[in-house]
Amino acid sequence: MLFNIITITKNYNEGFIRTLDSVRCQERNHEIEIRHLICNGDPDDLEFKSLSESFRGNEFLISNEDTGIYNAMNKGLSKVIDGWIIFLNAGDILEDEFVIIKLAK
Repeated sequence: MLFNIITITKNYNEGFIRTLDSVRCQERNHEIEIRHLICNGDPDDLEFKSLSESFRGNEFLISNEDTGIYNAMNKGLSKVIDGWIIFLNAGDILEDEFVIIKLAK
């Protein structure tokens, strides 16, 4: 089962780090795959560029200017292949580390 988590961020790196940590700590099993699609609206943000160097294989960056939050969300949606879609914006966190497992049931 594939879960696509789309995170929209722009110049809110402190909040983004909380969100990234929340997604990374999700428990999974052999039936669950998580793709984290990260839409950064400020490609010139040097601090974010530094953060993105630590992205893992299931974390995908879309970094270019957008015309607002809905434009950024649509950029994330355009990269979804299949599966569930969860919007989790910068600063948002999942309730606990078992959210994805609970959704998969």
